[in-house]
Amino acid sequence: MLFRSFPDPMKVYYDPHSKEPDGSDAEWAITAEEVFKDEFKRLYPDVDITSWEAAGNGDQQGWYTKDSVRIAEYYYLEHNMQEITNPETGETRMADIKRCMWCKVGGHSVLEQTEVPTKYIPVVPVIGQEVWLHVLGLYLLPWTFQS
Repeated sequence: MLFRSFPDPMKVYYDPHSKEPDGSDAEWAITAEEVFKDEFKRLYPDVDITSWEAAGNGDQQGWYTKDSVRIAEYYYLEHNMQEITNPETGETRMADIKRCMWCKVGGHSVLEQTEVPTKYIPVVPVIGQEVWLHVLGLYLLPWTFQS
């Protein structure tokens, strides 16, 4: 198991419908990072970034700058209803079989993709201290406050 931190929390996009503090009910997560253009060209020599849009959806930085390229890792769950049999009783029932899929993307290019051997999204939020404002009905974390 590998644990990796994300120093910039604004580069982690998490399923907003997830309610569990450990994210075990999340359906997807995206992590993004910038790599130098030379490194990107070395890793993906056949990918032409000139066809990508410079700015991303709701994001001013976009997919590339003069010196760097943004790549994102996208984790998502696929659901497959499957009939399973209890070996002791012989009874069958339908079960939701989850598969975690991963792909690395840049712009509109899928750079790599595979199945991850888990049924959970392997990006775990570490929340820290939480503050719930009942009056306003807002869910705020301490780092959202400015002094």
